[in-house]
Amino acid sequence: MSQLTEREQGENTDEGKSGSAKDLSDDKDMESPSNAGSRCEDQTEPCSGDLSKYMQDGKEDIVNIKEINEEQRKRISELEDKVNEVIKKQEKRIVELEDKVNEVIKNQEKRIVELEDELNEIIKNLQNRISALEEKVNESERILWLYGLPEQEGEDVRKRVIEICSTVVPEAAGNFPHHIGIAQRVGKRKERKPRPVIIKFSDKSTKELLLKTSKSSEYHRSSILSFEKDLTAKEKEKRNKLLPIVIAARKEGKTAYFDGATAIIDSKEICDLIDADADVSS
Repeated sequence: MSQLTEREQGENTDEGKSGSAKDLSDDKDMESPSNAGSRCEDQTEPCSGDLSKYMQDGKEDIVNIKEINEEQRKRISELEDKVNEVIKKQEKRIVELEDKVNEVIKNQEKRIVELEDELNEIIKNLQNRISALEEKVNESERILWLYGLPEQEGEDVRKRVIEICSTVVPEAAGNFPHHIGIAQRVGKRKERKPRPVIIKFSDKSTKELLLKTSKSSEYHRSSILSFEKDLTAKEKEKRNKLLPIVIAARKEGKTAYFDGATAIIDSKEICDLIDADADVSS
């Protein structure tokens, strides 16, 4: 049993040969780097071709990169040009708007100056009117009207007024020639009705003294004369309507006079004809 047959020995021999061949093949595949280099040196043409191909591919890649860079640079340049163009247009637009705004401001400033001049002129005119009105008021405060003085041919109105004023206020008789500036009749002459006399005093106090004293003066009550304040056109119209009533009351011996446009009869105010009718009825 320990001895092998020839057939078995032959098989073992074949297996040994086969194994040796396989080992040799494996050893051949696992060559050392030095052997590989020696082998590459022996095959110069194939290795040189591969390197050239790699270099050519690298050159093509570089060219492609340069083309891409050039294209990108060109696009960037175009974008810069577009941006610069937009900026230029906007700057131009801003300048135009600034010019328009400056023109508007200039026109507004000019208009403001014109309005200021107009306003100053209006203010000046108003101030002049106010001054004129104040002067008129001041003058009005120094004016009295004398109603009922009969007219005489060739009369010296101022002299007659001074005499009447001196009679009403005897204690101030010496002052009237100095304080009565103007005394003259006003209006158109009528046959049956004497024109009123306007009296302008140089001071308000003399006028007020005469007006106050005349209300209680016996001379004033016994005559048809009446000293009155300077009135507006409407007040004068009202007073003229009440004047016949005042004259009639005086003839009856009543105390009758005017306080502005209001008639005072025996201390009772008569503002219009209705009040007068009611007073007569009572």
